[in-house]
Amino acid sequence: MLGTDILTKAKSHVGEKYIFGANVPLDNPNWTGPWDCAEYVSWLVYQTYGVVFGCGTQNLDDAEPYTGYWAEDAPSRGIVIPADQASKTPGAFLIRKPSTNPKRIGHVGVCIGDGTIYEAAGANLGVRIGPIEGRRWDIGMLLRGVNYTASSGGAIPAPTNPTLILRKQNPAVFDERVVDVQEALKSNRVDPGRVDGLFGPGTERAVSSFQLSKGLIVDGEVGPSTGRALGLTFWGISDPVPPTPDNPPPPPMVIGTDAFGAVVNKSKDFATLRSEYERLFATCVVQDKNQEIASLVSRIAASRDRYLGFVSDYAGQSAENMPWYFVALVHSMEASGDVGRFHTHLHNGDPLTGPTTHYPPGRPSATGSNFSWDESARDALSLEKLDQETDWSLARMLYNFERFNGMGPRGKGHTTAYLWSYSNHYIKGKYIADNVWSDDAVSKQPGVAAILKMLVDNGVVSVI
Repeated sequence: MLGTDILTKAKSHVGEKYIFGANVPLDNPNWTGPWDCAEYVSWLVYQTYGVVFGCGTQNLDDAEPYTGYWAEDAPSRGIVIPADQASKTPGAFLIRKPSTNPKRIGHVGVCIGDGTIYEAAGANLGVRIGPIEGRRWDIGMLLRGVNYTASSGGAIPAPTNPTLILRKQNPAVFDERVVDVQEALKSNRVDPGRVDGLFGPGTERAVSSFQLSKGLIVDGEVGPSTGRALGLTFWGISDPVPPTPDNPPPPPMVIGTDAFGAVVNKSKDFATLRSEYERLFATCVVQDKNQEIASLVSRIAASRDRYLGFVSDYAGQSAENMPWYFVALVHSMEASGDVGRFHTHLHNGDPLTGPTTHYPPGRPSATGSNFSWDESARDALSLEKLDQETDWSLARMLYNFERFNGMGPRGKGHTTAYLWSYSNHYIKGKYIADNVWSDDAVSKQPGVAAILKMLVDNGVVSVI
């Protein structure tokens, strides 16, 4: 098997459609799109070499391509090489790792050997031959058992004028250009937080969300392509022409969304949904009512010891390792944000003076009264078998939050307000009563993911 074998197959799909989070059957040799970056390259590898790679498993039936899995498989199942060496090796791979704090989307492509790559780049770009220079790559990689030969073109010359790329810094340093980026994001209805000239996690997430909405490569960094889309002038880009009746602005395009928000997989299987949760959280940006969420986060933090005490007692029975903030966030949602007061059922916010009357009715006992909050909370969590949960990763928590409230919106192909309300991934649509759905209703409370984002940003909790 040769490294160049993959290039012919990759070339034959140039120009095909990209959809963020597209699901691609790796064993379908006739697939012609849509693609996303990891699905495209994993499909190429399987079709060329018969190897399931970058999928979180080597079992074809359970394969779920994701750039994070590419980064994990590289050192254990591949041969890691410097990125500049990979750029000169036909058939080698370039990987930008998705970060975990904050979560950020990665990227992967197949090197042609001349300073370009085959990649599923974005909704406006599709599958293309893209440049390597001027973008961040963490590692190069070769597949074991494949013979590679470096291209004869020699080293790729360094650019005379290095490309300016603005990216997250730790610690962040004031830069006037970042002020312009933040103001441009706000003018495009994406909120980076304070306009302070510091390229921190809020700005990074806002950039990622903007890139997603414009069909660009989602890396959270501002280079020429993103700068051009924002109308910035750092790279000699002319100011955009003001819209006129004869030259209207293009309609807003949000990739992978419809009138309700992000389009989601209708499956209810966690293994199928795991990368979706990770990707949506990575690009989640709180778009309004920051002060409302900040107040809620403050009250959750102030009640930390109360939730810790509950979890500690509950863990002694069956709920080992359950994070205190998981319970706090469920309480916040079911009590309509009334965190710090413990007078309603965790199941659904009904008063503790009697059994629940809304779904699920008759809990914890159909005949009891004046239940304690702890008694009711244990019943609510046990009813959903959360006392048996051992995986408290970010994706699994988001799955369990959604499962706790009900996965009805997912069955309609739309995000649930329970997770994504107040964020860029939710627009409208919710259940207004048990089993009564409204396309036009808009949630008036923040979703779990939006609250969790601020809990992480404020250093109250950390998630993996």
